Amino acid sequence: MGVTMSVPRIINVGVVGLGQGMSHLGAFNALDRSRVFAIADLREDIRTQVATKYGVERNYATLDELLLDKDIQLVVIATPDHLHGQHVIQALEAGKHVLSEIPMATTIEECQQIIDITERTGLKYQMGNQVRHAHCLQDVHTFISRGEMGEIFYGEGEYLHNLDELISRKGSDHWRVAKTMHWIHSVGLWV
Repeated sequence: MGVTMSVPRIINVGVVGLGQGMSHLGAFNALDRSRVFAIADLREDIRTQVATKYGVERNYATLDELLLDKDIQLVVIATPDHLHGQHVIQALEAGKHVLSEIPMATTIEECQQIIDITERTGLKYQMGNQVRHAHCLQDVHTFISRGEMGEIFYGEGEYLHNLDELISRKGSDHWRVAKTMHWIHSVGLWV
């Protein structure tokens, strides 16, 4: 029923998307029990540069190619937001554990499919909503837990991405401007 896997001494990680994925590359390489073993990005010049600079053994042009690599146990999905659901599902179906950037997916159906696959296979999925671990939010959680803010009956949180520089550099048709759906993580910060 579930996946029975022995935990390897070193976990081989594949990072897909070398924009935001670069922060994951550094983090996994800094850990004793993991290494970034493979990368995938459509931009060949970036792949070559990153592979050389960080000693990444394998590089691929596409997620599909990376998922065929039997030596990778964990895949980081750091592709454009509107592709997360599709890419997470592909990686899970290929038998890989997955860490993805937020959002998990852009439809309820994709979210449910991800949940169903992990329940069926025993593979692990984590949405990298690391903001929830920020000290300021942990402090608010502590205040609420201690009752220092009284009885909470309603809460709301949001933040603003300043995209002026991005738009001026990349244009208004860039995926982060034209297709982003960040409404999901406003909810997660307070739950």
